[in-house]
Amino acid sequence: EDREAYGRFAAGQSPLALFITCSDSRVVPSLITGAGPGELFELRTAGNAVPVYQEGMAASSEAATIEYAM
Repeated sequence: EDREAYGRFAAGQSPLALFITCSDSRVVPSLITGAGPGELFELRTAGNAVPVYQEGMAASSEAATIEYAM
């Protein structure tokens, strides 16, 4: 069963949702949502903060992560 799952993971990813949360190690999004491996894309930031997007400014790593997830 694990070998089959790892084979699917190696082929690529297509998570069902993006979960934005703080970097607190006590917060485990997959436990909160019941998501299995490969079902949830996570963005963890200090203070659960995502900077406001402003056109013409350099993109933040958070913005890049959100764009990648979508």
